Amino acid sequence: MLVIKPAAAEQPSSGSASAPEHCEWRDAEPPAAPKRPLYCLKSGGVWIPVSVATKFNEQTVALAKHGDAEAEGLLGLFYLNDSQIDPSYPQLAFDLLRRSAASGNASGMAGLAAAYARGIGVPVDKISAAKWYRGAAKLGDPIAILSIAQIEFTGDGVPKDDADADMWLQKGADSGFTPAMWQLGLSYLNGRGVAQSDTTAFYWEQLAAQKGLPMAMYELCGMIANGRGTPPNPTEAASWCLKAGQANEPRAFFALGAIYAAGRGVPQDDVEAVKWFKKGADFGILAAKAQLGLMYYLGRGVTQDDVAAEKLIREAAEKGDAGGMFDLAVLYRSGRGVPRDDGQSLVWLRAAAAKGNQQAIAALHSMGQAQ
Repeated sequence: MLVIKPAAAEQPSSGSASAPEHCEWRDAEPPAAPKRPLYCLKSGGVWIPVSVATKFNEQTVALAKHGDAEAEGLLGLFYLNDSQIDPSYPQLAFDLLRRSAASGNASGMAGLAAAYARGIGVPVDKISAAKWYRGAAKLGDPIAILSIAQIEFTGDGVPKDDADADMWLQKGADSGFTPAMWQLGLSYLNGRGVAQSDTTAFYWEQLAAQKGLPMAMYELCGMIANGRGTPPNPTEAASWCLKAGQANEPRAFFALGAIYAAGRGVPQDDVEAVKWFKKGADFGILAAKAQLGLMYYLGRGVTQDDVAAEKLIREAAEKGDAGGMFDLAVLYRSGRGVPRDDGQSLVWLRAAAAKGNQQAIAALHSMGQAQ
């Protein structure tokens, strides 16, 4: 294995290149990495900065020097992922990945595609990115499969082709790649490039969720709650949403707040609802912020506080959340947290209705007001 030099140890021997200043020297492999410091490895007089998550050995570096495609791809991906650290890294990454890709290495192809897509070591070239992602996908590289599918869904550098994108997702799903299962499930759920099928969507979302993918857990929660592809079951839906939330899937935070606030599939619990709405609000989810404000307005699960309610609801409304717009209209109408202002209430009601908020539409209708 390569030697990791500690800070107080002797400097590299004469003839060796000086160690880069941004390296931190340690005696041994670190435990679980704190904030991604760098560790510098020495091989044959060459100092190689290695991120905590990356493991190199002397053989890998030597093989890369002698043109081994897999080793070049591994080293190239390191330089690609840490390309902002040193001005020389982007070109090093591109050169290594180009050689690896030219030798037919799938990881090298995928890395080269990413370099073209992100403009690392080369000008941004979406057409070349798609070409190399497709080549790597044909060899079964899972990240390339997902990437070329997304490119074909959006038409970014290639003609938009949902059906071909789904073909790639099917290939990835059949190989056991859970993000491909999740995305394929969404295609069947929405009829994107395939015939719409709740049953097939449920199959793939359930499989990905059972394999531990938080995004699929959230989708499964919604499908079970709404009876899509399976009979509705509020308790099971809540269970999957809770698993997704505990795995830090952000979309589950708001859903769990709503589930606990209404007691759908779980005992009704305002304190638990506030906890999840707060997690969502802290993450920047506007609907969660508006609902947290409403909980303060109503004094549910928290001490009633009109000032806190107005602050949260206004933030959500001003950033475009329809529920927040309706709630702000209510505040202006009631004069709680803000001076009463029927004109401003009407402004926010109309804004919420324009975004399709049904409560706002009904309120305007009852007032005899046009949207």
